[in-house]
Amino acid sequence: MAKIPYLVRRKNVFYFRLGVPVALREIVKSLKTEDSDEATRRALKLAAHFKSLLHDLKTGKTSSTICFDSLDLISAKSNTQETPKQLETVAAPTPPAIKTRKAPLLSAVVDDFLKRYDQENKAMLGKLNATLPIFVELITNKSVNEILQADINLFFDDVQRLPVRRDTKEFQRLPIRKVIEANTGPTISEKTFKSTYRACISFF
Repeated sequence: MAKIPYLVRRKNVFYFRLGVPVALREIVKSLKTEDSDEATRRALKLAAHFKSLLHDLKTGKTSSTICFDSLDLISAKSNTQETPKQLETVAAPTPPAIKTRKAPLLSAVVDDFLKRYDQENKAMLGKLNATLPIFVELITNKSVNEILQADINLFFDDVQRLPVRRDTKEFQRLPIRKVIEANTGPTISEKTFKSTYRACISFF
């Protein structure tokens, strides 16, 4: 299996893993699944969540102590795991940061994902580099916590109307939305849709 950012496997169970500043060293959380596709989706969602929290910590927008619910938090100094109850007790005086934090934009999450993706898996990386920018353009560059399943469904409907070739003269320099609207000829095959567009977006 290609190396997926934020994902590690221990025995048969997948875990989310994200490096953090020296004060914490790393965040590790069981994803409670043995399915690689489901683990990838959960890991990416957690990555967006915690990157936003860490950004707030760095800029002073929230308390330096945060309750991460069932998160296993490893301390750099003691190298021991603190229980959720201990974290909740310390963090009680401050409101949960998740209520006020600003989620990262879709483009930032996509860029970070592409940088971390296994660079040796050139076939899939090529598909991701071609597909994810179209995903951002059609969904629009909104915060990741604003993306709904309906947005993804609409994206799937739209890309199935793409022409077989987009490098022809009539489509040159047109944004993707305009290409879709202008196309009156053959569209991409179901095989292309499933193996490229649906396969790439399954990571999210």
